[in-house]
Amino acid sequence: MLQTAKREEKDKGLQNLKYSNEFLNFLVILGSISLKTLDLFRQNLTGMTIYSIRHHRSPVVAMTDCTILKAGLQYSTNLGCIVGSTLNRDDCKIKTYDDIYNKTFNIKQENAIAKYVRIYVLQVPLPKFPPVIVILIPTKNDNAKEIFALHEKLIEIAADLELHIISIGSNGATSEF
Repeated sequence: MLQTAKREEKDKGLQNLKYSNEFLNFLVILGSISLKTLDLFRQNLTGMTIYSIRHHRSPVVAMTDCTILKAGLQYSTNLGCIVGSTLNRDDCKIKTYDDIYNKTFNIKQENAIAKYVRIYVLQVPLPKFPPVIVILIPTKNDNAKEIFALHEKLIEIAADLELHIISIGSNGATSEF
């Protein structure tokens, strides 16, 4: 607030003010509780606007669930491979028309038809920010070790992208703890 007062004394604008992380976190939490309160705070104490908070790299929450699929295989022209399998994408790539039958037969032989899909969703914990599906992983079954490895990979990728995950939630299935 001292920064704001000094700038106003010098008849300077309030753009590009640097705020402490603690203050930014406070504003994010305040905005998640009530946008009206945040706006009132901003009007009276010259805090950040809702627009500037949306462009701030705020923390995100991750949610995950495993959902039952209708088992089946299908060729995707967009991906150039057979989808619906738990095999690596390279093992499902189609280069020639004859590959379709051979790859499909191989998937069935290895019992690699996906029965579930693990979904990862990220969301900024503020109102009016819709959740975004970031990962869909076909799977045959779920076990805690595989889920933990996926969580670690998600956290690693998020760190590379400078996304700050503050929580990972699930629906409470035993394997997801």
